[in-house]
Amino acid sequence: MLDGLLYNESSIEILEHATDTAGATEMIFAMFPQYGYRLTPRIRNLNDRKLFVIEPSADYAPLAPLIGGTANLAIVEENWDEMLRLWASIAAGLVPPSVILKKITAAPRQNALAKALREIGRIERSIFICDWLLDPALRRRAHGNLNKGETRHSLARAVFLGRPPVYALAADGADGVTRLFDELDEELEETLRLAGCPSASRVPAGVLHGRAGVPGPGSE
Repeated sequence: MLDGLLYNESSIEILEHATDTAGATEMIFAMFPQYGYRLTPRIRNLNDRKLFVIEPSADYAPLAPLIGGTANLAIVEENWDEMLRLWASIAAGLVPPSVILKKITAAPRQNALAKALREIGRIERSIFICDWLLDPALRRRAHGNLNKGETRHSLARAVFLGRPPVYALAADGADGVTRLFDELDEELEETLRLAGCPSASRVPAGVLHGRAGVPGPGSE
């Protein structure tokens, strides 16, 4: 997720990234602000999520039922230099974030760096939850951005092209994608000719079948 944002070579300036609950981990929340991005996830069972505060003595009376604990800033301070090195290494392109974060979280026993990142992530997630509850525009924007991604995946499944267009785009941009579809058209026409059909428009509707649960052309 963060790899795609940091290595984005398009002219589009990305400020926010929407994701579902699986992508809204404390570790990811800790990473996003360091590179100028805002994570706007759609969190499942939000009412079960607890907020973490910084000052345990502060008066959080209105939010008392939502507070689940106090962030451990001591471990953050102890590992601050390590976190700066981690963030700087990723920003410099020395290591992809997905690789280093996987190593940090996969350790048999979580090291101090992972624990420090988790505490920062708890604070960032708590701030986001408050914003989410108070800002209807944020909720609409996050839902809209996430729906765009889901629509794109639905389209990819519908046309059943898989990854070739992505590879063609990466290899030679728009020209590569154009050539790919030209080749697919030629292969389709050749297959139809071998089957005794001069063109796709002449294929009888009765021999076409949709995916499971999706009726083919001409179906009632």
